[in-house]
Amino acid sequence: MIPIIAITASFEIALFALTIIKNIFKIKCLIMKALLFVEPKKLIFKEMDIPNINEGWALVKTKYVGICGTDKSIYLGKYQLKKLPLILGHEVIGIIEKPEYLKGKVVIPEINFACKLCEYCKSSLYIHCPNRKTLGIDFNGGLSEYFIAPIEYLHIFSGEISLGIFVEPLAAILNIFSQYNIKNNYKVLVIGTGNIAYLLIQVLKYYGITDVDVLAKRESEKLRKFSKFSNVIFNFKESYYDVVFEVSGNLENVNLAIKAAKPRGTIHVKSTPGNLAEINLTELVIKEQKILGTRCGNYENFEEAIKMINQGNIKPELNKIYSFEESIKAFEDSLSNDYLKVAIKF
Repeated sequence: MIPIIAITASFEIALFALTIIKNIFKIKCLIMKALLFVEPKKLIFKEMDIPNINEGWALVKTKYVGICGTDKSIYLGKYQLKKLPLILGHEVIGIIEKPEYLKGKVVIPEINFACKLCEYCKSSLYIHCPNRKTLGIDFNGGLSEYFIAPIEYLHIFSGEISLGIFVEPLAAILNIFSQYNIKNNYKVLVIGTGNIAYLLIQVLKYYGITDVDVLAKRESEKLRKFSKFSNVIFNFKESYYDVVFEVSGNLENVNLAIKAAKPRGTIHVKSTPGNLAEINLTELVIKEQKILGTRCGNYENFEEAIKMINQGNIKPELNKIYSFEESIKAFEDSLSNDYLKVAIKF
């Protein structure tokens, strides 16, 4: 017969062992895999604590992340960040994990998290809040198994989940049209053949602006897709266009835009490469032209972008999907001019 003391001791040892196992499991559950940008051309995989959320915030399990032009500029060291190391990724879609009452919702975050107290926030210009946190720019982004965001900046998405990565860039394009009226009879030139250019020419067509040329450097397979919505050219007429969009990621092309635009025409700069460029202001002044810049979309732009994608009015092009383990290769491959968009799947 086993003594009662021995049974009690064995039970206590088993209970202690079970507690240790539970704690180990709990610790494992609080760890996530992330891709950290530490310096130009250096990305590292790292296990990190899953971030805690405060009231009004959500923990989101990442599903897809797109690599955009700003990410490429950061990776190459052209766009200087204020915070390092940092988890990049602002073209992201995921599924809410917490709070419980929202669990399972497929969502897309805006990228600007504003203070809601300043002059800009109170005048509906919260994307310019001086106290804002910007996802993937100075606040950890989506290139990890989980990310966090304020609930009020999350948008429900019901379409094909991989297409969710196009909502943020499309919202940024729609911001152009909320600020500037482009007439249907305008002659338009788009400088650039990347994802923003491809989305832009579709939006122009959607709004009934059909006299659109796309300036390309060389022949490529992807230009066949552009030709469905615009005329692809390799040389342009000087002083011919009412509006010129610079979306190439190379600000030196602003000088091409100045040459291409009519006197009193408008040059729209959409690229954020991070580096400086010399611009021929003399010609700009002589031709009495305007330069307009826009950045991220606001709440209304995001909702409209979701609607346009879900209804098939805009048809994004996703060329290649990489696993999270292939993230570094995805960044290297994204630098190729052969791709419109690559994404990382979790």
